[in-house]
Amino acid sequence: MHKDLSPAFEQLKNEHGPLRQLMEELYEQAVTMGKTGDEKSYAQSLHSLEEKVDSFLLMLETHAEREESFFFPMIFELTGGENGPIAVMEEEHREAKQHFVHFKEKMSTVGVTIDKNSAIMTADPVAKAYVVLSDHFMKEEMVLFPMANQLLVEEQKDELQRQLMKADRKK
Repeated sequence: MHKDLSPAFEQLKNEHGPLRQLMEELYEQAVTMGKTGDEKSYAQSLHSLEEKVDSFLLMLETHAEREESFFFPMIFELTGGENGPIAVMEEEHREAKQHFVHFKEKMSTVGVTIDKNSAIMTADPVAKAYVVLSDHFMKEEMVLFPMANQLLVEEQKDELQRQLMKADRKK
């Protein structure tokens, strides 16, 4: 029997939609890097990708912060603490962020031109972050949110919803 998600979990799940859409655009641009063009157009494509990554990271940071500040602490102990799914989720957040940091570090050396192989290698961490986040979102939607929906009592779900709404008002 699949019980409907509480409003708080629906909200967190719904935040994945726009993130996933942007993420897919980033991935597409990253994996097609170097397919056509020249040294100048590769550099332009990378700088365009970097702008999109920066916008995506602002959205992702807001979402991740909401999960890490409100949701994860509520179910950390209920699901096995240090060895449970929340520890895995937090590690995936760190791993995805690290891929983006790696991309930004590589971008700091890109000038007006860049050769094909360097362009491909520079864009690669964005594709890796996509793989981590796609898997992460799926696990949250299919396993973690439904599990938390069952484990938390109504008062806890209501409190999570209040915290999310309060965070929305601060934006």
